[in-house]
Order: sequence, then structure tokens, then C-alpha cells
Amino acid sequence: MKLFNSVLLSFFLIGLAPIVTANQWYIGATQAIYDLGEDSEWNGNIEVGQLGFQLGNNLNDRFSIEAGYGVNFNREDIRMASLSGLFWLGDSTDKYRTYVLLGGNSYSFNNKDLTNKEQSTQFVVGGGFATDLLSGLELRADLRAMSKEDDNNGDFGIQLSLNHRFQSSMNDSAYVTKSAEIRKKLTGSKPVAISLNVQFEFNSSEVLALYSDQLEVIAKGMRQQDDIQLVLKGYSDSIGTVDYNYALSKARAEAVRLMLADDFGVALERISVVSYGEKDPVASNMYNKGRALNRRVIGELNFLEMDNK
Repeated sequence: MKLFNSVLLSFFLIGLAPIVTANQWYIGATQAIYDLGEDSEWNGNIEVGQLGFQLGNNLNDRFSIEAGYGVNFNREDIRMASLSGLFWLGDSTDKYRTYVLLGGNSYSFNNKDLTNKEQSTQFVVGGGFATDLLSGLELRADLRAMSKEDDNNGDFGIQLSLNHRFQSSMNDSAYVTKSAEIRKKLTGSKPVAISLNVQFEFNSSEVLALYSDQLEVIAKGMRQQDDIQLVLKGYSDSIGTVDYNYALSKARAEAVRLMLADDFGVALERISVVSYGEKDPVASNMYNKGRALNRRVIGELNFLEMDNK
């Protein structure tokens, strides 16, 4: 009963996450099959086919917490609530990313022939993988093992979930800086942050001439600080396949890298590129204006500028 109440409380707390934090949260639909072996708390073997939903929050790049609730499509005498923590492995830009899951299930019974108990809990450990289908839409699959302190009957479950990630209040729009503003930052002896935001035409990796001023400012900063490395992050809108958009966003970042080297004299080895494809949009991909903002390459330099006087 305590775990069941904890899950309900978790739904409330996680639901507040987008209000009180800048972390990314998500909601999803789930389908699972559980096989619960004969146990001291119920009679016989229980096979459960479950439909449900979950609410979660990506606290950081490595850890997420989520609460779930499900009803069963093959029987009406069992309902289940869950509370889980996910530890993510690999890099956030990987196409397929694996994770380890730890948590607990709480079962609510409504069948006196099955058990005299109203509630039962189990510890859960598992692992799985996730991949992005579209921008903001994630597919996950995992295998879970369940047990209690006094019983270990090889209980297991398989769960699929389709999650929609909502926009974080802190996104890449912080990188959007006008050339006049970043030029002003290059005066005086003080900490300097130079941001770059280059946008692209649809299905194109050509760097437009209007971004020359921004690139010149970046190059000037790198010439003044010869120990600075620049990371360029490439993005796309949601039109096209995931693989194609990864390749396109990489080509865009590479085009900016080559222009900084060829036109502004920055050594290629000082610039690296990372492709994010459709991930982390700064605007909705439902409209042309939003898609145009998402087709971008961003980067930022941070250093302490010395006074030239």
C-alpha cells in the first residue's frame, strides 16, 4: 500500500517538474506482458497483459525517474502501479541508447479466489534500449525481472512504451545572439561568451553569406585565444528519416567548420562537429517557421579576454 501511495505522490511531483525545474519531462503509453509465478501471496500462476501510461522526468543526461499505472486487457482483477529510476548508458546522441532500470511494482487485487490480500509489492530490475522515431517521440523496449524478499519465482515482464518528450524551458535558443551584440562583448578585459547560430534552407547544408559576420567574430575570438577548441552542433527539422537527418545535420556542421577554416583561417583541428539530427528542437516542427529555426548549427566560445590597452 505504501508503494502504491508513493506512486500516486510521484505522479503529482513529477507533474510539477516542468514548473519547478528546467529538466525535460515526458508522458507515454505502455503495453506490457507480465508472468508472475506461484507465490505465497496469491494462488497459482498469473499472466497479465497490461495497457497503461507513464509520466517521467529526465533529471539529467544520465538519470530519469518515472511513475506508471496500468490496467489489464485480459483480466479485471489486477491493477498495477510502478515507480522506476532509469540509468542511461552511452551517449545521448546515439541512435540506440541502452539503460538499466531499478524500481518497484505495486499490485492491487480484486479477486478473493486469487488472494485474500488487497496489495502486494515487488522489487524490479531490468534493462532495455530506446530510439527516436520522430522529433520528440521515443520508442522504448525493456525486459524486467521481479521478486520479493521472501520469494523468487522467476517473475518477469516485457514492456514497450511510446513516449512524447516535452520541450525543456532551457533550450538552444540561448545560443541565438546578434553579431552586433557579440562584437560588443569583445571589448574590455572581462569574461567573454561568443555564441553562434547559423540557420539553413530546407534540405540544404549551404552556409548563407549573411552569417559571415557571426563567423568572423568566432574566428577573431579563436585567433586571440589560441588554446580554445570549438564544438559545432548540427540539427535538422523533422522532415525525412532519422538517419537522413543525422547525416544532414552533420553535413551542416561540417560546412560551417570548413568555412571557418577556409575563409577565416581557423585550424581544422581546433573545431569538432557533433550531429544531433531532429533532437532538441527549439520550436515546433508542425509549422514552416518552427522548422526553419530548427535547421541550425550552434556553437559557443567562453574565455577571459585580456585588455589590449
